[in-house]
Amino acid sequence: MTSSGNRASGRLNIILLANQPRMLRQMLRSVLSQSSHFPHVLEISDDHDLPFILRELRASWLVVSLTPEGRLPQAARQALAEHPEISVLAIAPDGDYVEVYPPPRVEERPRYQLRDVALTDLFSILQDQAVNPPESASSAP
Repeated sequence: MTSSGNRASGRLNIILLANQPRMLRQMLRSVLSQSSHFPHVLEISDDHDLPFILRELRASWLVVSLTPEGRLPQAARQALAEHPEISVLAIAPDGDYVEVYPPPRVEERPRYQLRDVALTDLFSILQDQAVNPPESASSAP
């Protein structure tokens, strides 16, 4: 487990699940850690640690890669089920699109998909605590 920033506040903004390709994960961690908008970034290398970490630390976001089949990894699906307050940003394995799972507003958790996303778009998504889908977003099936 790798941490950036001070965790003394008990508030963790972003968890990077280390199922992404290593270069993407390192780039995201480096860039996010240098931004004043994301003071706390935690990378975990074993998805089995995620339930324990989410019980101990409050996260705003979980960032993961989708499986090669385009599905959320089991650890992320479990996190969504057990922690309705968390948002998930799931990056396609080829980087062609991202799926955003904001907290549920009623009973069902919405999900939307963005294609051809730039790094600045990812920052905008992670900074938007209300998680409002941009007009260019499509609802994922």
